[in-house]
Amino acid sequence: MFYKVMQPLLEITQCHESRVIVTPGNHDAHRSCMVKEKYRFDGLLNSINNRNALNAIYLSGQLRDVIKSKFVGYFQMRDLLVRPNVALEDEIISVYAYNDLGISFVELNSAWMTYCGMDGIRDERRLAIPEAAVNRALAAVPSGHASILVTHHPANWLMEHNESDLRDSIDGKISMMLFGHMHESRPSHAGTFKGSCFINQGGALYAGRESYIGYSVIRFHPTLGHVEAKYRSYFDHRREFDAAIDLVDQGAIYSSDQSREYFRSAACEVSLEECRRWVGAEVKNRFEEEFNEGLTERPVCDIFVPPPLLKIMPLEYKEDPIIAEKEEERISYNDVVSKKINYIISGSPEFGKTTLLQQLALSIIAACDDEQVLPVVVNFSHIKRRPNSIEGLIREALPEFPNEVKLRNIIQSGLLVLLVDDVIFDDVVRFGVLRDFINNYSNNRYVISTLAGRNDWYRMPVDIGVTVRFERLGIDSFRRRDVRTLVEKWDCNQRLDQNKILERLIKEMKGINVPITAVNGTILLSIYENNSDFTPINRAVLIEQFVELLLEKHKPEQIERRSFDFTNRMHLLSSIVEFMCNNNSYVLRGSEIHDLIDGYMNRYGFAYKPEAILSEFIQARILVRRDGDEVCFRYRAFLEFFIARRMRDSVSFRQWVLNEDRYMSFVNEIQYYAGIVREDDQLINMIGERFDKIRNELFVELGHKPDLHAIDKFELPARDDTSEALLESVERQINAPPLDQNELDEILEADLPKDVEGRQEVFRPDPSDNAGKWFTCLTIYSSVLRNSELVGDDCKRYHLAKVLEGWAELLVASLWAVPALARTRMMRVNGVQYRVVAPAHFSEGQVARTIYCDFPNAISKLLWQSVGTEKLERQLTEPRLSESGEAKLVQFFRHALCMDLRLGAWASRFEGFCRDIQSHRYLLEASIWKANEVYSLGVLADSSRIRLRNAIAGGIGMLRSGGSREKQQMIVAKQVHRLTVRDLVRRLRVRDEHQG
Repeated sequence: MFYKVMQPLLEITQCHESRVIVTPGNHDAHRSCMVKEKYRFDGLLNSINNRNALNAIYLSGQLRDVIKSKFVGYFQMRDLLVRPNVALEDEIISVYAYNDLGISFVELNSAWMTYCGMDGIRDERRLAIPEAAVNRALAAVPSGHASILVTHHPANWLMEHNESDLRDSIDGKISMMLFGHMHESRPSHAGTFKGSCFINQGGALYAGRESYIGYSVIRFHPTLGHVEAKYRSYFDHRREFDAAIDLVDQGAIYSSDQSREYFRSAACEVSLEECRRWVGAEVKNRFEEEFNEGLTERPVCDIFVPPPLLKIMPLEYKEDPIIAEKEEERISYNDVVSKKINYIISGSPEFGKTTLLQQLALSIIAACDDEQVLPVVVNFSHIKRRPNSIEGLIREALPEFPNEVKLRNIIQSGLLVLLVDDVIFDDVVRFGVLRDFINNYSNNRYVISTLAGRNDWYRMPVDIGVTVRFERLGIDSFRRRDVRTLVEKWDCNQRLDQNKILERLIKEMKGINVPITAVNGTILLSIYENNSDFTPINRAVLIEQFVELLLEKHKPEQIERRSFDFTNRMHLLSSIVEFMCNNNSYVLRGSEIHDLIDGYMNRYGFAYKPEAILSEFIQARILVRRDGDEVCFRYRAFLEFFIARRMRDSVSFRQWVLNEDRYMSFVNEIQYYAGIVREDDQLINMIGERFDKIRNELFVELGHKPDLHAIDKFELPARDDTSEALLESVERQINAPPLDQNELDEILEADLPKDVEGRQEVFRPDPSDNAGKWFTCLTIYSSVLRNSELVGDDCKRYHLAKVLEGWAELLVASLWAVPALARTRMMRVNGVQYRVVAPAHFSEGQVARTIYCDFPNAISKLLWQSVGTEKLERQLTEPRLSESGEAKLVQFFRHALCMDLRLGAWASRFEGFCRDIQSHRYLLEASIWKANEVYSLGVLADSSRIRLRNAIAGGIGMLRSGGSREKQQMIVAKQVHRLTVRDLVRRLRVRDEHQG
């Protein structure tokens, strides 16, 4: 019911599930329960024929168990919803208090006495709602709230004495009474002794085409009591819904003439024609000028390729969950433009979130939609605490408004599309301001971008405190077709061998271990265009070559020593970043940077004007002016690269950065420095020693050291086991103490700490506890190892073994949190609620099993991103005798790196590894999960593909056979067949895509 009816309804209405109230009716009752309990209800029917008897039975609590059993399906579906506004609840009453609206809903289960149509017994005048329950519910309504009563049945279906009690109890205490049951719609406004009440009987949508089909949309002012109800009827001959003129004049009814005038005057009049003219001309021109300035001279719109967008779907239960794939739904860019859906779009750094929002704004303008008139992009970090901060940012982003167009009218009329870049949900102040704006103007559309966390596969924000519904999308790396489109747009005149360029792009981005994104593709294409023989070695060299292009190193005038040449410029920029670091100020005032350049010229006796040099840096797109007179580096990668350059050139500055109290705030800079130098064995030894120190301090603090060999005897929970004992045994197997909620949050939040000030110009993690320091130092250690290719083989082997052991310990530490997470399926971190992405029908064992199986795979991806380089092939594939005693988990990570990097005969070695760990069920199952994901990519050589297929099938046979060789062979044959068929289907799809 939830996934087939409720979820699509939430998507269509864009209503957040916390705003949904589901009222039980007679069709929600289980007839099987009524069959068993009929004798009991017969007795109740005879004994509740007066007020006191009915109240006594309710207050005694003897109805609870039978009502729960009778409506078990309803209560299960209701509990799926996020319901933070419940003020009071039992089996007959529920009170939902919405403090931001000043409204409370009093829901009464009028169907608890239903006979479910048994033996032809009608429910009319046999139903009852205890007066004590009604009074208890009304007493729970907060003072000052307007109350709305919701039931399934009309009051005249209650017993006569009970109907009278209900009307007396609610007289003067409720503003509206909403009910259904009868498949027709009869609105009315009734006067009572103590006031007035708007009564609305809703229609039905699933009653069949011979009955009335319709619904109503009601607006209500809780303070003034004004009500507007608009009715929609289904007209069968036209096959569509329209204003219900068959029920009431113009399809609408108002609680009074004053209400009619109020709602008419409250509707802001916006001249759509004038607004479209202004947006299509002045706003569009301003956005095109601002948003189309990118990394190169080419306008962004000419080379923009929308990144792949994925709607992350829950894992559905499969016949064989060992080889189940993550289900994901691809969402087209055009759908994001046209659909009136609010999105949270998450992506890793440099995956193009900002460019995506900017191009969305231009596309929305081009679409010329009556409901999406004015798109505006604002940066989350610019939001201030003061009131109307967001409205101020919107005004700053737009040209001057014409007299006929008012921003307030546009916002109140729901014509705004607000695109907010780089949102940090943990930023209480800024997100609080944004949350209030969304809640106050929920009829507008919102698209939010945010940085993706490393645990996004397992959790997602489900309750960020807003009243509208958001759909979660993720930005994926470019697929081959996306890279091809980028090449085609770049080479629109077809001057290049596009197939050759495509292959080279993909190969080199993989080789230097950078994500295949539009930014990295554009950088490489720029380099190719200027130097077709260039082959980058690591990311630092890649950035260096790109900076050379921007600074026009190879222009003929650079040969003349009279000019301020490339070397001079690089040295000056390195000096500027040293000043920024020493002062922890990465956005400088114009006067500050002018004085810096002037002091540099005086120090070296140059005669160049600071204004001219600064202008050149800005024109070269190295620096950028922002917010008037402020200057900063255009991209964080440039800032980090120049800090690394300064570390190479200045011993004192390098020592300053690498100070033990500071170095963890320079994660990327140290990585770049290692990539520039490549032979600093003192650096990698120092980072290794510091990692050991933090690691030892953390384990002393925890009171134990993660036992890597515990994984060898670890057993996964059964898929159908939901017992507490099972999950407690899982915790014991990992040999870790029970976690409280704070420890759980800390371990699952083991990502690199966010920049506390939210600035995008600089990334300065500042881990405060040993757990955060451990993970940050492990990340630095890994990247330094990857880039230190010119240190000796013995040194590389020593540090590789330590790094692999560190990632293995991280996995074991992360596994401690899984039982608690599987048990609660939710956690709240810094005010944002997260939910495990798994189907509701999964047991705790199934949820835990899913996370356990994929966790090693997820950690292996982090390992690949941090350590992965083909230049470690010998160290990975030719272990020495001293490395042969490594824990099986460490060996798993060695094989995982070889698989991701496709090193040597990786498939054969992996097949042998699976045989070696056949008695270690958890590692074997995790290895099959990893292998299945690699196999699913479909880009392997035939020999490797066959080997991997045999390894997966053989591993499944070992797990399923129970030791029987004959049964194992049968299972292996079946799995090989299944994988072969899946492979064939995938190849047919690829062929169809190319032909299409």
